[in-house]
Amino acid sequence: MLGQERRRWSATTSAGVILLVPAMPDGKLDGSVHVVLGVRAKDHLVSPIAGGMEKGETPLQCLQREWGEETGLPFDRIDLLSQRPYTAVLPEREKTTIGFVFFGQLKYVDLPYNPRGNTEILQLRRFPDRDLRELLENSGRCLFRPNLNYPILETVLSMMSPWSGIKLHLLENAREGIAKHLSEEI
Repeated sequence: MLGQERRRWSATTSAGVILLVPAMPDGKLDGSVHVVLGVRAKDHLVSPIAGGMEKGETPLQCLQREWGEETGLPFDRIDLLSQRPYTAVLPEREKTTIGFVFFGQLKYVDLPYNPRGNTEILQLRRFPDRDLRELLENSGRCLFRPNLNYPILETVLSMMSPWSGIKLHLLENAREGIAKHLSEEI
């Protein structure tokens, strides 16, 4: 391929959290869950709480920092349930992102929540499965970085089926296994 420039690909690392809250129609738990996502102040696009890892940070440290920067809330408002690595290739940006997605349960926060002060997130709000499905159907105009966030949220939507109560129970059981790992990182 004489005469053609070779492209230089870069790699970044990131960490984010997909937050779940129990659904409470009519004030009663029904076993289903809603996903909590942030509405960005800058452009009003919807996004999980996430960001790039700084040099020397672990995924958990990155998540703790991003949570504070984006919401202004203390990190103890999240019960972490599990962590999954993912890779996204962005050919248009000649970039590969290696990320870590944490799943957690938000606690002690009334939703929708509007952070005070200089935060990146205008509002944290709950998305029941029908709203999440609509968000994904319109991801090009509603979702921040759809090429990164769409596959993750599509997986989450599949968890929100009528079996989601069972899946939430399984995630809560997984907490015991991940707790040891997380306590070693802190």
